[in-house]
Parts: sequence; structure tokens; C-alpha cells
Amino acid sequence: MMTSTITADNIERSYVVGKNTNHVLKGISLEIYPGELTLIIGPSGSGKSTFLAALSGLVRPDSGIVSILNTNIWDLPEKAIDAFRLKNCGFIFQGFNLFSSLTATEQVMLVLKYQGTLGDLAVKKAMAALAEVGLEDKAHLRPLEMSGGEKQRVAIARALVKNPRLIFADEPTSALDKENGRLVVQLLKQTARIHNTTVLAVTHDPRLMEHADRIVAIEDGRITKDERNSKSEMFGGLASELS
Repeated sequence: MMTSTITADNIERSYVVGKNTNHVLKGISLEIYPGELTLIIGPSGSGKSTFLAALSGLVRPDSGIVSILNTNIWDLPEKAIDAFRLKNCGFIFQGFNLFSSLTATEQVMLVLKYQGTLGDLAVKKAMAALAEVGLEDKAHLRPLEMSGGEKQRVAIARALVKNPRLIFADEPTSALDKENGRLVVQLLKQTARIHNTTVLAVTHDPRLMEHADRIVAIEDGRITKDERNSKSEMFGGLASELS
């Protein structure tokens, strides 16, 4: 039986606004597995992004347990949580989060610098990650010289370069057109398959659903659906499309 890389047990989270308390997560329990692309879907305000943040060590839940790689992350000190994320997790965001003054290679190398990898080895690893997303010929470009799809692929390369056990993606295709969105989601799926990575993405983009291995729907702070996608497409041919 496959062992989960993420286990959430009875996660609750509330926000207080003025005199009102908004119960965003209402006792969610879930296990996420490696080698799969899992999507969390739901309407705006459903709690899906808060749930992703709680699972990835970015937002502390009010109660419940989040175990990643058999580590209860919310029992760790803040600095230890940061170190855990740096070592084990890659992040991809809707807005790309690229630095305007850095080339694609430099964007990817920045993560390696925080891990202590410098010089020729960092360049080699960065170029390999860019090649994996089909951007080795764009390594010298800065964000203003790239399309939206290329920027997001640089962000994926940045997440991949340290060989993370888990990748968390928050609305990774919402700013992209249909074709670039398809390439990005297939890259995420390819990453899960080839590297046995746990890839967890939050989205409201219906285009992603046919590519997911598993779809978890959240509404009003609770899971309303959790099912595997028997029609999930494989990533065959993607390498040739990116070349």
C-alpha cells in the first residue's frame, strides 16, 4: 500500500474580522500521496487556499495535525519549519514571483544559493532544470522578455531544481491562456510521475481537471468530494512539444 507524504487530521482555521469570526476550515482530514497530481478545487472563499497554506507550513491551523514526511510540522519552531520547507518543498504561485532584474538561470540559481550550492554546480543544476521545462534556449532572458507561459515554466524550474519531495502550486494556470495552461499542468504531472513527487495544486480552472490524478473538492470549509480521475491523461509527447 502506498504511504502518504502528507496527512492532515481534523484541520481547523478561523479568521476574526471585527466582531465576526469566519470559520474557514472546519475539521478537514486528508491524505496525499507521491507520484500524483492532486487538485484541490472549490469556489472563492471555500477555504482551498487556506488549506494549501496550512498543509505547506505557511499558515498555522487553529487545531489539528499536519504531518509531512512523518514530521508534525506545526510542532516545530518557526526556523525549523522554514528549514523543512527549504529542504523538502517547492512552491509555484499564480503571479510567478520572479525578480525583474534576474535572468531565467539566475532565478533558478537563487534557490540553490539558499541551500549553499554555488558556482559551476549551481549553473549546471539550473540549466538542467530549465531544460526539463523546455527553456534551455531562454536561459538568458529576463521576465520582461518572456511570455506568461515561459515565466511560469521558469517558476516550475525553480521549484524543481532542488529535487523537492513535494510541490505546492496555488492557481498555477489562472493567468495563462489555454495552451500555456495545458503545458504547465502537464509539466506538473510529468514531475509527479518522473520524480515520484507529491504535487498538490489549488485551482478554480476547469481545464486542469482532466489532467489530474485525483480531485478533492472543498466547499464551505469541508471536503465535499474526493475521487480519482480514471480519464486522467498521460504526459506522452510533452517533451517534443517543449523542444
